[in-house]
This record gives sequence, C-alpha cells and structure tokens, in this order.
Amino acid sequence: MPLSPASQLVRLSTLGACAFARVITPLRPGPLILRGGRAVASAADAADVKLRSFRKAMADAGVAAFVVPSGDAHLSEYTHPAYDRRAFLSGFTGSAGTAVVTADAALLWTDGRYFLQAEQELSPEWTLMRAGQPGVPSLESWLASNLPDASAVGIDASVHSVDEANTLRSALDAAQSGLRLEPLSPPNLVDSIWTGRPPPPLGKARLLPLSVAGASAEEKLAAAGEDLDKAKADALVLGSLDEVLERVVVAEATPLTEVEIATKLASFRAAQPGFIDLSFPTIAGAGSNGAIIHYDCMVADAARVNTLDGSQMMLLDSGGQYATGTTDVTRTFHLGTPTDWQRECFTRVLKGNIGLDTLTFPEGTPGMAIDAFARQALWQAGLDYLHGTGHGVGAALNVHEGPHSISARWGNTCGLEEGMICSNEPGYYEAGAFGIRIENLLVARAAPTPNAFNGKAYLRFDQLTHVPIQASLLEPSLLTSAEVEWLDAYHARVWERVSPRVDADSEGARWLRRVTRPLAEQGVRGLPPSRTAAVAEAAAAL
Repeated sequence: MPLSPASQLVRLSTLGACAFARVITPLRPGPLILRGGRAVASAADAADVKLRSFRKAMADAGVAAFVVPSGDAHLSEYTHPAYDRRAFLSGFTGSAGTAVVTADAALLWTDGRYFLQAEQELSPEWTLMRAGQPGVPSLESWLASNLPDASAVGIDASVHSVDEANTLRSALDAAQSGLRLEPLSPPNLVDSIWTGRPPPPLGKARLLPLSVAGASAEEKLAAAGEDLDKAKADALVLGSLDEVLERVVVAEATPLTEVEIATKLASFRAAQPGFIDLSFPTIAGAGSNGAIIHYDCMVADAARVNTLDGSQMMLLDSGGQYATGTTDVTRTFHLGTPTDWQRECFTRVLKGNIGLDTLTFPEGTPGMAIDAFARQALWQAGLDYLHGTGHGVGAALNVHEGPHSISARWGNTCGLEEGMICSNEPGYYEAGAFGIRIENLLVARAAPTPNAFNGKAYLRFDQLTHVPIQASLLEPSLLTSAEVEWLDAYHARVWERVSPRVDADSEGARWLRRVTRPLAEQGVRGLPPSRTAAVAEAAAAL
C-alpha cells in the first residue's frame, strides 16, 4: 500500500516540507432522503449543520480557525473510529488529510492518492486543497494569509507533534500580524459536537510469545535503560503506539462485488496459521474505483461499489498481521481482454518495479536517490503517479514504518541499510477508467561487488513477496530480454516457494502451475529474443 508524503511527514514528526495546492472542486449536493413520505436532511444539509455547530464551538472558544488532523493522541496512521474526527467533520474518509475550518471557509488538504475520493465524499461546503499541485499555498501559508489580524488558530495539542505545532507557530509569527497558536483544553472541539461518537477502544495489548519477540519486555526495557545511561538522559518518551508495543511485545464464476472480493480475501487470510488481523483495510477497486488510490469499498456508498466482470481491470492491495510479521502486496489483473492502452500502462509499471528490484546501490543511499528507477518507464511515455514508491514495513506492527522510504520527496534523507524492508509499488491511475499498481516487499541485503570504492559496501534487494503477475496484461514489445528473464525467474521462485503449501490435486495448484510457467510457454507472443539466443545469432552472422 503506497505511503503518501503526508504519512511520511507524520512518521518523521514534521509538517510543511511539502507544497500544497488549492483547487476548488464543484461538488453536487446529495439527494434528499424520503422517510415516511417526508423529505429529511441530505448529506449536504447534514454537513452544513455540523459546520454551523462547529463554528459556534469555535466562537465560544475564542478561535478564528481550528486545525483537524487525521491522527489520534499517538499520531497513529490508522485510528479507531472514536478518533476519526476529521472524517466525521468533513465526510472525507481517506486515511491521510488535514481539515481547517474558519468562520467562512472549510478546507481539506490531502495528497494525490485521494483526489478522486475527496471529490466524491466532500459536500459543497468544503474546498478541496490538492496537495502537490504547483503554485498553491500550504496549510500554514493559507492560514497566515487569510485570517484577520490578531486571530487565534486553535488546535488540540494532544493530536499534533511538537514539530507540527512549531512549524505552524513559526508560519503565524512570520506573518507579523498578531496571529497566534492557541492550544485548547480538552475536550477536542470536534468531540463537543459529535453526537453518537463511538466509545474509545478498551481492548488489551496482544503479547507475542518469546520465540517471536526475541526478548522479553523486561529485557527490552533494560536495554532502553542502558541506552539512556549512555546518552546521559533521564527519560525516554514513546508516543507512537508501535514504539510502545515494540518495547513490550513481540472456473467461470458468478461476478463478485468489490465488497465480496475483499471479504473473501480476508477469510482466506484468517484461515492461515498465525493470522492476527488485516494490516490495513483491503483496497479492492474494480474499473474506475481502481484509480482511487486508497479506495475502501467497505465504507463507500453502495452506488459506487463496482462488480468485477470481464470488462474491467481490478486492483487488489491487501496485507495481514501475523505472529511472525506483517505483509503488504498489490496485484492488478483483468478477467477479460485488456485494451492495448491498459497493457502498455501495466507493462510500464512492471518495468519500473523490475528497475528498482534489480538495483545495486551504495549502503546508506537515501530512498529519494533511487525513486526515479521505478518511474523511468512511465516518464518515457509522459506518465507518473502521485505517491511514494516504497515505505518501510514493521514486524507484526505498523504496515507503514519509518524512518526510511523511497519517494521523490527530498525531505527524507534516511539512508537504506542492510536488513531494512521496503515496499516496491509503482503505479498508474487514470481517473474514471482504471488503476494499476504492482507491489512486492523487498529486504535490503549485502551485494557482492568486484570492487569497493572508498571502502563502501553495496546493497541489493531480495524479494519477500511471491505472487504471480498476470501475463495477459503485458505488452511484449516494451520488454527487454533481461526483463523477460527476470519475470520467468520470479515466477519460477513463486512456484518453488508456494506450490509445496498447496494441495497438489487442487484447482489452486493447477492454476498456480499455469500462471508461473515461462512467458513463452504461457503463449505470450512477440517476446524479445533471449540474451543467449541474441548472442548466438550475432555470432552466426559474423
């Protein structure tokens, strides 16, 4: 699952390193709902009621604006429904975004993964601020430029990092118009108007067995104490839940809807040994919904849920939490005959995935220095994607885990080290039509090289994900001989690793054998000659 620049900023406890853009998207009010023969409030009317109530709460608190981020008091990426304040207030249910409300404006900043989703979910009272578009203000700049002099900007300090608050305070101070940041006392202003708010979670922390955790909680805490002594520090503050937990735990089928597909996949995972839960809400996007990068069919309006048939592409991004680790994998497939354009786009995305997978690079290289290898084939056709290429993955903890990442964002200079796990997930998304993403998890390993310039060690990637890639979506003329060999070798490894875990007499085993054979044996025509054949042909011509 792709990690947005905004999510990376939260992980690094920074805000404002990205430029944001403002685009006013015309949104249509929802239809009136008829109950008992009379019209009741539409979704747009309900949004207006929320904003009026919220603005009264702001006025009572003496603030001219209030900032509502996505996270909870632990800055969690995925929050319990009790803390989905931004979603409640704005109606936007994507996992990344920040809302700002003033006396006469309601704005939502989000990144490119969510533009289409936000357009569909925001009511006309809200302005969509498209992050990453050129020449448009950041949240901080907008507040500094649009509020009356001597105004107060309210925040709930418990849901912002220190760096976020300092960045916002600096922007307000720089305006030199008396603007000030005002941390408000509990409760959160959104909570004060939220009727029917879900109760906070009361579940117990899950303890991992010592065989999985590697060390007891006491041993980990003792090691932390030793680090404190070395640093001559008095205390270690762990605010993120994963940091806290890391210290204490260790045939022809009937067409299916996206919801049915996501539910069935979850049931398959649940039947696996060691399964604990999904690592994030499954993204099951058929047809046009595949272009909504973090689409969630489980919360989408029923009218938006697509049924997968032979005419559509399907993007399926899923993952699980297991006693021994965390997974995240995306595949795109087509049950019918893809168009030439779909095959070209899919092949360019695959070429980017291979380009990053086969890279050798110096240890300590930041992810931003290798991001272009995943985009090069798309750039050659004037295409791109608006999310990072790779994110770190935890071990039975967060599916998005820092500090490293692979993206075009210049802010993250954390170098890649041996043993780090990254996702490799280039994509392409065509609004109203389809979405493509191919994601494997990779682990950085030492790379044997004939030289070691300046004593530098080098790294390569090993694959952790073994799921077939659909051959019928390929445009063979775009592939090189080396890329064909890579795909044939990858499928051979998929068969080698997965087939022993499948009943040999099952339909699943027969399907796996069919889709992991070499491309030529799968009937893919127009492939480039193998490098061995090309050498032999050249030698014969001499």
